[in-house]
Amino acid sequence: DSHMYYKSSFYPEVSRTWKEYWLDLTKDPESHTVLPGAHRKMATIYVTFDFPFYGHIVNNVTIATGGFLYMGDYLQDYLNALAAKQYAAPLLADFDTMSNPNSSIRYKDNGTALTVQWDQVVIHKRTDLGSFTFQLILKNTGDVLFVYKDVPVNIRDINDNKHPVRVGLYDAYTIEKTLFYEYSTGEEYEDAYTVDPDRHMKSFNGTDIGITNPTEDSHMYYNSSFYPEVSGTWKEYWLDLKKDPESHTVLPGAHRKTATIYVTFDFPFYGHIVNNVTIATGGFLYMGDYLQDYLNALAAKQYAAPLLADFDTMSNPNSSIRYKDNGTALTVHWDQVVMHKRTDLGSFTFQLILKNTGEVLFVYKDVPVNITDISDDKHPVRVGLYDAYIIEKTLFSIITDDELLTLSNILLYLDEKNPFATPLISLQGKTRSGSQEDLARQPLFGPQTASEAVVSGTSRLIKDLYDNYSPEVNNNEQVTQQHLNEEEAFFQAVLATEPMKRVVALLQSRGLLPTNNRNLESILRTLWFERFSRSRGSLGSSGFEHIFLGEVKNAEPSGFHSWLYFKQQEEVGSLDYLGFIRSAKLSGKASLLELPLKWKGMYKPVNSMFVGTSPELEMALYTLCFYARPEAKCPMNGNSVKFFIQTYPFKSRGKVYLGTAYPTFR
Repeated sequence: DSHMYYKSSFYPEVSRTWKEYWLDLTKDPESHTVLPGAHRKMATIYVTFDFPFYGHIVNNVTIATGGFLYMGDYLQDYLNALAAKQYAAPLLADFDTMSNPNSSIRYKDNGTALTVQWDQVVIHKRTDLGSFTFQLILKNTGDVLFVYKDVPVNIRDINDNKHPVRVGLYDAYTIEKTLFYEYSTGEEYEDAYTVDPDRHMKSFNGTDIGITNPTEDSHMYYNSSFYPEVSGTWKEYWLDLKKDPESHTVLPGAHRKTATIYVTFDFPFYGHIVNNVTIATGGFLYMGDYLQDYLNALAAKQYAAPLLADFDTMSNPNSSIRYKDNGTALTVHWDQVVMHKRTDLGSFTFQLILKNTGEVLFVYKDVPVNITDISDDKHPVRVGLYDAYIIEKTLFSIITDDELLTLSNILLYLDEKNPFATPLISLQGKTRSGSQEDLARQPLFGPQTASEAVVSGTSRLIKDLYDNYSPEVNNNEQVTQQHLNEEEAFFQAVLATEPMKRVVALLQSRGLLPTNNRNLESILRTLWFERFSRSRGSLGSSGFEHIFLGEVKNAEPSGFHSWLYFKQQEEVGSLDYLGFIRSAKLSGKASLLELPLKWKGMYKPVNSMFVGTSPELEMALYTLCFYARPEAKCPMNGNSVKFFIQTYPFKSRGKVYLGTAYPTFR
């Protein structure tokens, strides 16, 4: 995987690669022990070399019992460090060193590398899960290594209700609580990573302020400027959404809830494009792709926070959260929100504005108290932009090969009840890739299936789509309302089927798809049906068209992985079956076939497709593999025949589409 600062490589345990890096600190007399008999505690140490972390130098790190190093300059309690500023986490979880007498945390700095070892640590109050042993290594080159010796359970079995569980590198561009302070000497802010909140500062309570000049700060991606209330600058940016009939209300009467919306423009956030944002009652926008619950979003992945605090819209009848997207800017307005169970602090009104230029504006109308008076014991309180390079929990909880093999076999068995009779196919001559010799005098599909009525469910609805597309990818698709209606009818029918329901439920259980139905449908609709450009900027392709029909680019056919369309094209005389390369029976009704073909005079040397399967089964399996094994072979099983599905994403305009998907024997 790759990122602006880091490239990651994963080596499975069976490769034994971990032994090359493992340094057993329990046997090293030069190592040091920290945090004995502790839970949710931290210890800061000095690093003897300059360690580059997200483009800035770190010399102090804070070791936490919870399986991570806090990399920031602000020293704070464990829970606030968790709420995600800057850390490196080989396995962040609720570990302690008090429940197991053999537990320890040790470190060694040899001048060019720092090694930290969590040895036989256990999950607090869950010693039954066993002990975990792993290391983190920071090298002076900037390399970060996570090395695992003992991980006794799949980490998806670790409860994250009271403590996040994740793996990865996190960095935050943060304007700490000190946003509302200024040095009494009038000097500018230091770098956001090194501001010392204990220096002599002047308080800003929202109305009484002595700052007369804006201050500035800089970062790899963002330059920040702060304008005090007395400057009146906020009025230039304020858009009162309460009076705007084109704005939309979200999260009424809510606490610790989120709502995801689509942004109509491409918003660049830390160098990557964002098109979906999640509005939270707690005064922030979650900017990440993984949709999850409020508390996990808090535990700091990617967000923009004008004022992150424990707000609700239920304690004050005048509270509201509204948003408006005008095509070039998104404005989100928290109006008269109050602190949960602290209405005595007054109501807060502020806005966040995202511009298509990448600018982020925080605008404050009413901040009734100094935010240092807001307790952060149970909920973090902060202001700023945060981005995380994250290896999500799904690194360890991805769907296993055994699960894929089992589910595919079950779905193929269940699909035997589809409305088709067992297809009568005539394989005829066996050929090879690259041969255009016609070794099949007859069509692939025999006469009984050539006239088979496609009468019910998705099999009828998919036939309605065949004349909606132009196969030439260089041409813009001519989309009518009737086309959209037919697509939607087919899409909704597929979602309602048992194969798709089972696949979606599994992907949702692993955090790979959202649980909110509206968000789910939006993602899958984009994945399968939204038009994108494969050539010359023309919106001439979609995942569905490529896979379930076929496309032409530079006089060469591509896609064409549906047996129903293959049969239909044989019937109208547009397709010539030349023979088969390989075939296998996957169930009482389904087969997998590899073959060359000639379509409208154009030759495709190797093509593959299921035969006898329903459209919903095929879409379900392709969707499953797109998320479970993106850009990799996805193992499948049918009737004890092992095969694979290969998928590839197509990224364009900040979105991810299904570029192609097909079954294969290899």
